[in-house]
Amino acid sequence: MAQRKYLNPGEINELLSAVCKMPHPERNHCLILMGYLHGFRASE
Repeated sequence: MAQRKYLNPGEINELLSAVCKMPHPERNHCLILMGYLHGFRASE
């Protein structure tokens, strides 16, 4: 079986929760959420 190459909603929520503890949380939250919602690839 092939491995998935995307994050599931639970993993995104964990990532967004971790962003709150970093510098510039609003910016980072926005970038991660925008990338997830629009299907950005790692190369983008």
